[in-house]
Amino acid sequence: MTRWRYLLRRIAFAIVSVWIVATIAFGLVALTPDPGDDAAYGSAAIEAAGQGADAEDVIEEAEEARRSYREARNLDEPVWERYLSWMRGLATFEWGVSHTHDVPVSSLLVDRLAVTLGYVLPGTAIALVGGVVLGTYSGFRPDSIPARITIGTSYAAFGIPSFWIANVAILLGTYEYGVPLTNYEPSLGVVDPHNLGQLVLPALLLGTGLLAGQARFVRAEVIDHERADFVRMVRAKGVGEFGVAWHVLRVAMLPLVTLFLSNLLGALVLNVFVLEYVFGLPGFGDLSYQAIVHRDLPLVVGTTMLIAYVGVFGTLVKNLAHTAMDPRVELER
Repeated sequence: MTRWRYLLRRIAFAIVSVWIVATIAFGLVALTPDPGDDAAYGSAAIEAAGQGADAEDVIEEAEEARRSYREARNLDEPVWERYLSWMRGLATFEWGVSHTHDVPVSSLLVDRLAVTLGYVLPGTAIALVGGVVLGTYSGFRPDSIPARITIGTSYAAFGIPSFWIANVAILLGTYEYGVPLTNYEPSLGVVDPHNLGQLVLPALLLGTGLLAGQARFVRAEVIDHERADFVRMVRAKGVGEFGVAWHVLRVAMLPLVTLFLSNLLGALVLNVFVLEYVFGLPGFGDLSYQAIVHRDLPLVVGTTMLIAYVGVFGTLVKNLAHTAMDPRVELER
């Protein structure tokens, strides 16, 4: 099998995976009772009864409210038509209108993702650069005091829950130093200096959590390759420590990238919910949480599908990086 055929097969597998997830999500929404249906019926009945209508008029008003609710959400159409409309909407990113916000789900996701990316991107950069630098140094100088401090600190950062550190930082900043750390203003935009200041601590917490795992793994890879034959050959040619580290990192690049992408996907799925809840950030995690609390089904589906897209796309990128960085990859599997 040629490399291009292998890549096309991986892309096709990703597309099929998204289709399966979308179909399952549709089944969970379309084939289960909609709580809003009974809520619309009950609210209309209570309102009509409060206005002094007789029993027959109350039932008629309630049924009319139910019909209006179902028509507004296309629940009166056959299931197969709704499925085709569902898949067409997913392909064109037209995911309906949020019930609680009364705006298109896609535009709402874009606005909230801007907040999330405002601290995820800097945190990712901190983890990637810091993890490689600290892990490489501690791998080449494992017995030095800075290396021991680095590894000890990384283990502590990896073991202490991020929500605990966030709460301690908020308490210290608010009550000890008078610096509010949960005062994000959505009306100002992400790039406003005030809001950027509110994103610094979440970025640091996310970055240090990822950095800890990355530094430990880089250190293990460096120690494992430091006494390899190719390293001795490079040293024999008079290459300095920086050049030796570069050769070692090139050999270890594949597992490092694979681990980092896996940790990053896990952090995006879990940590953003914790950080945004603790710091009061109106990002993707907060939006997903509020969608579940308010039973906003279009928004629940939109946030769920976005997580599925990120997971499948991240796995695809990892597979493509695997084949691009290592020509020895077996393409027959």
